[in-house]
Parts: sequence; C-alpha cells; structure tokens
Amino acid sequence: GRRAVRSWTDADTARPSAYNEVIKFTCASSRDHVISHHQKHAYFTSTILSFDATDMTYYIEWDDGDASGRTQKYNMVALNVEPDDDDLGVGERVFFPQGKYGGAANGNNTGGMRYHEGSITATNVIDGVKYYSGEHTRGDADGKWITWRGYEPTFSGMTTKELRVAPNAMDALYSS
Repeated sequence: GRRAVRSWTDADTARPSAYNEVIKFTCASSRDHVISHHQKHAYFTSTILSFDATDMTYYIEWDDGDASGRTQKYNMVALNVEPDDDDLGVGERVFFPQGKYGGAANGNNTGGMRYHEGSITATNVIDGVKYYSGEHTRGDADGKWITWRGYEPTFSGMTTKELRVAPNAMDALYSS
C-alpha cells in the first residue's frame, strides 16, 4: 500500500531532538484507492480523481460505478491501505467493514462491501495476532442507516487487514 513518508536527513539540523525519525501521512491523493462516505454514514470503495484544498473536498469515482455522491469532505475519505498495529489503539477513529450490498436493479452500481466509521474500544492479542473491537461512532440519531441486513452496533475480532485509519486535516493539506 502507499503511504507518504517524510524522512529526516543530516541536513535537517533544526529538528527537535525528540522528534520521530519518520512521519507517516495517512491521507489520500489523486489516483489513490480509498474508502469514502456516500450517504447516511455508509462508506464504500472508490478512487480519488482530485482534491480541492480551498474547501477540503475530494472528487472520487466509485468502484461500483455509481454516479452519485462523488464529492466528499477530507475527513470522510480514508486511504485504503492496511495500517500498522502501532497506528491503532483504543479511541482511534477507523473505518471497518460490516455488510455487503448487491447491485442496484436499475444497473447504476455493481455492489460490494459496506464500511462504517467506528472507534476502537478494546484490543486483544491471541497467539501473537492483535485483534480490535469497537463500536459505530454514528447511530440512528445521527441519520445513519441502521436497518440494513447485517447491521450490528459493534465490531469485534478485526485485524489490521480489515481496518482503515481515518484521516486528519493536516494530512489532507500535506498530500494535496
């Protein structure tokens, strides 16, 4: 997966002595594959076409071919790469898969995996593998669609293979 990295060199003498040697940026840029908000707090896979730094929005193309909802705010789009275990912890905002959807009868999309915004509430290590549990950060009161088949208010037993790290504003501006 792609992850922008800034490494210090010997010429960087002004860096603070306790500063990390490598800084990771987790925000997407043009042509990156991402998990993006569509509507009612449901997220799906797409590709970035462009980023507008003036209003912090991405223009995306859905993997399933749907033509609607293609402009999304930076904080509703996550780079679709597996994070490191050290990128995740209790309280971290993530996107996680829960439920699949079929293609539309009118042919406007082909279907796929449905993702949701969540917060990690616990971690557990079994046989050297770290597992994450958590809960949706949005619910019915927030306008989230929760009546679809397969909805559960929590997630559990997920590894870094399923989770994606939510972006922040500084990463969005740096990647533009």
